[in-house]
Amino acid sequence: MDAIGRIMAGVLANGGSTDYFACETELDLIHDHLVQRGIPRELLAEPHFQFRDARSTYAPGGRFDPAAMLSTLRRAYADMHGKVSGTVFFTGEMDWSLDPGLPGVDDLVSYERQVNAVVTDSPFSAICQYDARLFDGELLFQILKAHPLMLVRNQIVPNPYYEPPSEAEARACCDGHAHGHA
Repeated sequence: MDAIGRIMAGVLANGGSTDYFACETELDLIHDHLVQRGIPRELLAEPHFQFRDARSTYAPGGRFDPAAMLSTLRRAYADMHGKVSGTVFFTGEMDWSLDPGLPGVDDLVSYERQVNAVVTDSPFSAICQYDARLFDGELLFQILKAHPLMLVRNQIVPNPYYEPPSEAEARACCDGHAHGHA
C-alpha cells in the first residue's frame, strides 16, 4: 500500500481523482493511509475518490471482456476528466483474475497490452496490482512485457523488458506458426 498510497495521495493533493478497484483491501485502510499522508477526508469521496469491487468491475456478469473493460476505463476517464483539474488515476488489485474458471480470463495479457493504447488516447495513469506471491512467474513476465513503465521498490522506472506492440504481435505471430496455429 505504501507506493500506491503515495501515488494516490499525490494525485489527490494535486486536484486529481483516484478510482480504486479492490479485491482484498478494505476501504477504511485506504482512507486511513491517505489521511495519514495529509489528504483531507472531503477528497476521499466522489468526484475525487471512488472505491469499487474489482471482480464486478473487471468481470461484470461473471465474464472478463477486455473490450468492455477498456470501454469502462475510457468512459470513467471522460467522466472524471471534466470534474477534476489534475490527473485521473486508476488502480486495480488483480487477484480476481486468479479464477481459472472465469470466462475471458485467458485474455488478460492481451488486455494489458491494449491498456497502453487507451492511455495514449485518454491520458490517464493506471497501475494494475499483481501480488507476485500469488501469480505464476511466466504470466507476470508476460504482463510485465506489456508496459513501458514498472513499479519497483516504490519507484516508477522504465521497464527494460517492455515489448512495444509491434514486437509482441510479431513474436505471437511467429510463435503461433511455429506451433501450427494460424
